[in-house]
Amino acid sequence: MTVDESIPASEQCPSRVAGKQRTNPYPQKSLTEVADIGDITVADMWGPAHVKGINGELYLTVYTDVKTCYRYRYFSRDKTLGWK
Repeated sequence: MTVDESIPASEQCPSRVAGKQRTNPYPQKSLTEVADIGDITVADMWGPAHVKGINGELYLTVYTDVKTCYRYRYFSRDKTLGWK
């Protein structure tokens, strides 16, 4: 991003400066090579749900092993990622 420094910062519109910033899109496929199972595990959380689960769960966390794409689903009542 280039900022016109000849104009005082107090006269520049922050929204316009932010709107002109560009970012590269995320790659469609990761170039990271994973050697062993369990080297990289990612987590994704969804919630709160509109309807509670049988035991009052409102959140779903999915853990994915990057090497094998094995997924484990974990339902919880709050946003904690740890096991109870």
